[in-house]
Amino acid sequence: MRPVSKFNTTERVLRELLALRKAGDFVSLEEGEERTRRMIERKKPEIDQAKLERVKRAELSPGTLNEAEEALWLDWFTERMSEPGPEEEAFFEELRRSHPSPKA
Repeated sequence: MRPVSKFNTTERVLRELLALRKAGDFVSLEEGEERTRRMIERKKPEIDQAKLERVKRAELSPGTLNEAEEALWLDWFTERMSEPGPEEEAFFEELRRSHPSPKA
């Protein structure tokens, strides 16, 4: 029986990798990088600007957006809701004039 050493383990691992490569489950570094690049391209979010604009005008529901479009819409919506619109400003100005606060 041969003693177990790190060289025997390394040799065994290399033989297993070679067997995998011959079986087709193992690819070169270049092929692995190319496969990764293609996978990233396929997963790159598609943003339909026209659809996003229709959602902003309330012609479509935000539920029709994909994840990337929804993130853009949510940023726009949050920014827009953080400041009062002209109608809100006019409403509260009229409310202040018609119902003055009591003097302390």
